[in-house]
Amino acid sequence: MAEISIIAYGDGVCLNDHDRNPYGNEKYGLCAYCSGSNNWNKSNAVASQIKEWADWDKLEKALETNPIVLDCIKTNKMITWNLWGANPDTPIPIAEGLDSPLERSQAIIDFCEEFSKKHNIIHQYFVSTNGFWLNDKRVQEFYTKNPKMHLQLSHDGLGNYVRQGKFDPLYDKEIGPILADFARKGIFDLVNITMTRQNNSLLANIAFINKWRADNGLMNLEHFNVKTNHINDSPYCDHWNFKGKSLNTYINELEHLFIMTKYGNISSNPYWKPYTDYFMNQLVRWEPYRGDNGCGMYSIFKNGQDPNDPIKHGTQNYNWSINTLGEYVVCQLIDKPEDVPNPHLTRPEMCEKCEYGWMNECHPCPDNVNNPDCQYKREYARLMLRMKLMNDVIQVGGQHQCNCSNK
Repeated sequence: MAEISIIAYGDGVCLNDHDRNPYGNEKYGLCAYCSGSNNWNKSNAVASQIKEWADWDKLEKALETNPIVLDCIKTNKMITWNLWGANPDTPIPIAEGLDSPLERSQAIIDFCEEFSKKHNIIHQYFVSTNGFWLNDKRVQEFYTKNPKMHLQLSHDGLGNYVRQGKFDPLYDKEIGPILADFARKGIFDLVNITMTRQNNSLLANIAFINKWRADNGLMNLEHFNVKTNHINDSPYCDHWNFKGKSLNTYINELEHLFIMTKYGNISSNPYWKPYTDYFMNQLVRWEPYRGDNGCGMYSIFKNGQDPNDPIKHGTQNYNWSINTLGEYVVCQLIDKPEDVPNPHLTRPEMCEKCEYGWMNECHPCPDNVNNPDCQYKREYARLMLRMKLMNDVIQVGGQHQCNCSNK
């Protein structure tokens, strides 16, 4: 399955609600640790000027030459159209006289439907939301009327106060039942938790999400997953970065869960099943960085290629990001090419000299500048090497036993 991320140009702004979220502010918006916050504020400065936010002809031409799209047409492979741009289901406009993000998202889906039908593309949709607006009938209709819709809820479990103050969509008397109903219908099938210094226990967060699942009779849903992403040593919100005791708690629990997932056969247990896919995907991060197993845009820039000339890039499994003006951008968190904090994807000199700099985990990010105080990445790299050593030992041991038994 391939993915194409389409970002609504000019919708890089999360509307802040200080009554709901006292932790939010003009600089950071709703999520105090968000890596896209600085870029989104640049967008906010010009949002009122952006009325012509889409060039559908140019977008169509760009997609018709995209190697991933061409490969999917040729091989009958499914495409997931990812909708991005702050909170895509917000039903009120960013500025007076503009379409709302919800209206723009519907326009993108209408375009994708026509494009997919024209080229006979099997497809589905993915939308990430904070759940603020799910009690609005227009938002509910958006999710139920569009076919093949998949909703990801950005919710930080026990640390959700950082996003939404006292408001919790899972336990809100109006929105909670809607989410449970969407989960039963297969619309809401993914929770994305961001782990931070203040929210560092994986086991506690798993228990929190599982309580909500149990309260709503959702423990045995076949397709429901949870990601526990970590904050990425951000240099501009150091308050949230893992350090000291919080880092030890997170790494120790992560190692425990890695071992359980890979060697403990817990994927069939309803309590653990929603989390195991994410942990298995993380375990490949002990691999060396090859240029195509981290951020795809890194290898493009490193090789001196033009991100707006995808023909040169072949059919590698990049998560292509393109805005509604038909311009490729380096990340789904960025709606305009000029708003890239690290456009050349450079790494500090310390990374080139670091004993862990060769690892996949340490690839540069276009939306972030590597933090010199990278305590988390160092500990994560050590964990990956321990997991690799354990994996190698178990594989060798298994082969040895197998050879002996065949003699």
